[in-house]
Amino acid sequence: MTPINAAASLGCATVRPSIWVSDLYGAQQGHADLWQVCLAHQLRDCKYAVEAGDTVFAPRIKALLLRACVLARRRNTLAASTRHTYQYRLDRELNQIMGLAPTNPHGKRLRKRYGKVRNSLFSFLEHPDVPPDNNGSEREVRPTATYRKVTGGGRAMNHEPDRQLPAAGHSFAIQRQFDRLAVAVPASASRRDNDTPPVQITPVRSAKASPAAARFRRSSIAAAPARRSHRRTPF
Repeated sequence: MTPINAAASLGCATVRPSIWVSDLYGAQQGHADLWQVCLAHQLRDCKYAVEAGDTVFAPRIKALLLRACVLARRRNTLAASTRHTYQYRLDRELNQIMGLAPTNPHGKRLRKRYGKVRNSLFSFLEHPDVPPDNNGSEREVRPTATYRKVTGGGRAMNHEPDRQLPAAGHSFAIQRQFDRLAVAVPASASRRDNDTPPVQITPVRSAKASPAAARFRRSSIAAAPARRSHRRTPF
């Protein structure tokens, strides 16, 4: 069930955004009228295809996506006509790259992929308010993921789901662990004091050596050979 269908089933007002930025995960598609494919994920896949041996398609499409990322940094300062010109150039070069015939399986996979989503690669040039990747949203959910990792699954003390995840999850989780430790240690100490009496430890004094043992030790030391010195003696 998509978020829009879930909200409709609960009787909530549904808001459909005009454009959606995500990777190629199927659950992230179809939530808006327009779509901007995350270029950061595509650069990672192109790099993997290059390292896997594709020398025909992956290097060319990677260079094109890098040019698009450079333009994305200036998208807010460019005029609409300039952005339209850049988009036309990128689309024209993309047409030339799509005409290549890679033999490597990873290159074939990328060519098939961009044949389907080619109209959503440079949407940020039409809408400069939209970023070319979804790194910002992933940074926003990182504290929550860190909190879930540190606390061992996001569970509360009473074994119920903790639905109020903090924004700064990492620091909150560490403080929460210290609070649990501070509560658990005094409780265990008081329980031990009430149940069992304290154990009294009596120091043990070392026994004095007998005269015979002392004479044996002196004789063994006298009979031991002299330790050789490691210093060199001059000739």
